[in-house]
Amino acid sequence: MLLASSTPPKLNLTELPFYLLVAIALVAGLALLLRSSTQTAVYDFEAAINQMDRQRSALEGSWSHKLRNAALLRYYSLMRGVCEKLGLPDGPSETPQEYLLRVAEAFRVDVSDARGFAAAFERARYGGELSEAEAKEAATHMAKFVDGLRGSIRLA
Repeated sequence: MLLASSTPPKLNLTELPFYLLVAIALVAGLALLLRSSTQTAVYDFEAAINQMDRQRSALEGSWSHKLRNAALLRYYSLMRGVCEKLGLPDGPSETPQEYLLRVAEAFRVDVSDARGFAAAFERARYGGELSEAEAKEAATHMAKFVDGLRGSIRLA
């Protein structure tokens, strides 16, 4: 039967630089991880509003009702994101028309533009086709929201 030696193992000094390097790498990785998780992201309002304007133009100039609907739905989604960043999220029980009326009031957009946009959005949301004339009218309403948002965050 072998008994364990009572003397502790000797430290091999040739391995010390390796362990030091591993410890430094772990500390650096942990510092980088902590630093990246505490940084806040910056929201680019101008880029989001420019994207909204591009979707509005796509709605107005599209020959396909499916593309019109997609542009209108994307515009609404972008608008909700911008409004949420500005402190105007939509409520869980709020209809798009109620939400658009509230946003219109906050950004000084005419109520008729909010209602016209809400009606077009509802049709597009459920697959209803917008004629070219209706798409142009919806785009006009949407332009008022873009202008209102730009003015509220001083991007005009």
